[in-house]
Amino acid sequence: MERIERVDRVAEVKKLHDLGFGLTIISKCYGVTHQTVKNWLKKSYKYEAKRKFIKEKEKRHKQSLNDHIDPKLIDHVLDFTRPITNGSIAKKHHSRKVLKPLVLGIIRNVKTGKVIYHLWRGKEENSFKVLFLVQKAIDEGEQIRYLRSDRVLLKVAKALEKIGITLVVYPKDRKRPYNSRAEQTFTNIKKWVYANLHWIIALDDEEVLRLMKGVCEVYYNHNPQLILKVIDELHGDQLIINEKEVIT
Repeated sequence: MERIERVDRVAEVKKLHDLGFGLTIISKCYGVTHQTVKNWLKKSYKYEAKRKFIKEKEKRHKQSLNDHIDPKLIDHVLDFTRPITNGSIAKKHHSRKVLKPLVLGIIRNVKTGKVIYHLWRGKEENSFKVLFLVQKAIDEGEQIRYLRSDRVLLKVAKALEKIGITLVVYPKDRKRPYNSRAEQTFTNIKKWVYANLHWIIALDDEEVLRLMKGVCEVYYNHNPQLILKVIDELHGDQLIINEKEVIT
């Protein structure tokens, strides 16, 4: 009887695994270890990992730079995002599509919360954009000593070192999975975009760039004047906005 129950259980596990559930969550369902589930699958079936990891991406996630620096010493964080996509990473994961070629870069002062931002036409961040943002932050009076990023850019690190800034990259792991202090600055921007995506996608790239500058001014500098001007120029009275969807 016990043998039959075990076979049935393994069959269930196989079904769950085929549906795309990971070994860890399956093990929790059956009160066994991650390795036990893996062994069940190996003994009864030809086990293959369902998630296909990109080695180059995994290699990048393990990269680090000056990770001996105490996180408490980090005074500024830097990150980039493509704000006009068809959904959040929480819902779409890596199937998100970039609907408009726009890159938003930010540097945030960890202590004061001040955000220095810039928008570019295009789809990717690069060394030029990083150095441009750093210079913009310095011009606005930010005194940067330890700047955290999520990518190792050696040319950038060397350039920053010459002006007294240490670039810090911690390897991504369960303890520090992402650069949350930087990524949090994108949350409201993206919520606003998703709530108004039904009419944003009808705009041309130049109009989207101007619109997003106005949105950033509202959230980062609490200045509504630019967005009001842009909306008026875009004939805002003709834009159908469902007020129930707008997230403030």
